[in-house]
Amino acid sequence: MKKNPKAGQRNPGYRSGNVAVFGGFGGIRDAEPDSEEAQKLAKKLQDYITEHFYNCMKEILSDHGKMYAGGSDFTKNIDSYGGVGTAEFAHHVIEIYCAVPLAE
Repeated sequence: MKKNPKAGQRNPGYRSGNVAVFGGFGGIRDAEPDSEEAQKLAKKLQDYITEHFYNCMKEILSDHGKMYAGGSDFTKNIDSYGGVGTAEFAHHVIEIYCAVPLAE
């Protein structure tokens, strides 16, 4: 099995990237999760994970969304970046984003 060269690395911008992405979700958490702006944030999150960690396919992103809203430390941390309810909102946005098939 080929080792991912990104695994275990901490990018100096890691925290600021999380704050930017989840702060974005928090800033629009009263919007509809299927809005264009919300869906662009889901794509931005997917791209961020791919760039900094591993290839984040929609199946993986969907699982992330479930973890975000699961009430664990993920939820607390995400809500600390974007305000109470951000993790749950991000989960709903990601669900919708992942349900849309890739364009051929």
